Amino acid sequence: MQPRSPIAWCGISLESHSKAVAWLATRLYTAEWERMKRIQSSQGAPVLCSEWLWLAGLLHDAGKAGYTQQALERCANNRAPSFQGHEAIGGLALALAALEARGNPVAERGLWATSLAALLHHHGMAKPATSITALLPSSKGGKTAAEMLAEALEWLAATWPRLAAGHGPIEAGDAVMAAARQASKNPGYALRRALRGLEDTLARLNSGGDPGLAATAVVAVAAVSVPD
Repeated sequence: MQPRSPIAWCGISLESHSKAVAWLATRLYTAEWERMKRIQSSQGAPVLCSEWLWLAGLLHDAGKAGYTQQALERCANNRAPSFQGHEAIGGLALALAALEARGNPVAERGLWATSLAALLHHHGMAKPATSITALLPSSKGGKTAAEMLAEALEWLAATWPRLAAGHGPIEAGDAVMAAARQASKNPGYALRRALRGLEDTLARLNSGGDPGLAATAVVAVAAVSVPD
């Protein structure tokens, strides 16, 4: 367990910020999500229930959990925290969970949508082939990107029961826990595996290979970008 609770900004816990963004995202974008679902369903494409829109909002800033120590230190010194690259850390954390969800099509697809929302919520979907490695942070407080990934997943695993309470996609929890264990055991391998998986997914979307997931990601990215 991390000794100090992650923050989204000085005086704002990551958990409370995540819940607030999820609340706003669902109220602003549920109608658009439902419209997209009807279109995809009419085309015979797999669709995700509206719970996944809520989950995208809830997990969009998961990467900030990897910055806890240095963020709190900056706040204590009356300086704004720096979360440069947190979108890449969060996107990769959820990509690793998506890879662990293989065999559960709903959880796997939903986690890819949340991974894309996390990765692109400061960039939009105009260029889905964004270089992930270019977004990765340099060492923060002596920690590597792989260690920050492990910390983000540690936070997700520890808070998942509270975050997911009362919502449908709880089956994704097993994949989150498995990803956290893998990142804790071998952070470097976990980072490389997540990077390959997310790069492959972006390439597939960029080539038009999965229009259903692309449409889902567009709405998820827009939904979490507005309230954030």
